[in-house]
Amino acid sequence: MSTPKPLPYSPEFEKLGLDEARRQFGHRTDEVGKFFGIWSAEEQRKLDEVAASKRDAREEATLSIAKEANRLASEANSIARIEAAAASRSARYAMYAAAIAAIGAITANKDQISTFIFNLLN
Repeated sequence: MSTPKPLPYSPEFEKLGLDEARRQFGHRTDEVGKFFGIWSAEEQRKLDEVAASKRDAREEATLSIAKEANRLASEANSIARIEAAAASRSARYAMYAAAIAAIGAITANKDQISTFIFNLLN
């Protein structure tokens, strides 16, 4: 496949750059203006392709970050569920221990409690 032949005047346009070439040749209606119109449309298409490529890369990076954040959030939720279950068990065991301690205290002091109640009734 052969390389396309460059447009007439394109070296001059390229030397100036798109913005300056627009200022100098954008208003022209002669042959130079016609070739400038073709050249500038192609240059703009190239710029748009580069911008689209950069945008796609940013979107891909953003999506990758979002996927990782979602994975980490899911992992954190799993850990939180496990910890919540453990905390619930710990609270239940603490309640059992408190009940056993209360029963132990009552049993250890049953004679004094009985004397106190007897004195209250008399």
